[in-house]
Amino acid sequence: MSALTILIIRHAEKPGESWPGPGLTSDGTPDKKSLVVRGWHRAGSWAALFGGG
Repeated sequence: MSALTILIIRHAEKPGESWPGPGLTSDGTPDKKSLVVRGWHRAGSWAALFGGG
């Protein structure tokens, strides 16, 4: 039986005033519950690193 590894990674900051900026949806619409730009970049980087596709 092969081993299973689970990674839990936090990749974002909470939206703020001037830094880290406003939360935005994937199409750029302001949204207080969405990631900031840096968070979207980090999420994409993690997906590229760990994605099996």
